[in-house]
Amino acid sequence: MSQRIHASAALPPGRGDSRRISRALIYVGYRLKAGGMQLVRRDARTGVATWDVPIPRSKDGSLPSSIRKRGDRLYVPHWMWLDVFDAKTGNLLGTLGTW
Repeated sequence: MSQRIHASAALPPGRGDSRRISRALIYVGYRLKAGGMQLVRRDARTGVATWDVPIPRSKDGSLPSSIRKRGDRLYVPHWMWLDVFDAKTGNLLGTLGTW
C-alpha cells in the first residue's frame, strides 16, 4: 500500500525566469524498502540532493501525513506527534507530542 506525501517548494519571487528555478528547493519524503522514511532536499533545477536524512520513528510508528515548510523549518506531522527539521541543514530540531 502506498501513502501520498505532499511536497512543498520554496519559490522566490520572480517572473518565472531561470533565476527563479535556479534558487528553488524541493522537499520530499520517500519510503525505504527496509521500512521507514527519509526526508530529502533537492535543487529543483539540477535535481542534486543537498541533504537526505531519516525521519525518526517512521519505521516503527506511523508514517508522516504531509510535509510543510514555514520559514527555515520543515514540519512533518505523524499521528500524535510533529517532527520539526531545520530546512537548511536537515537537522531534527525537536519533536512535539508523544510517540
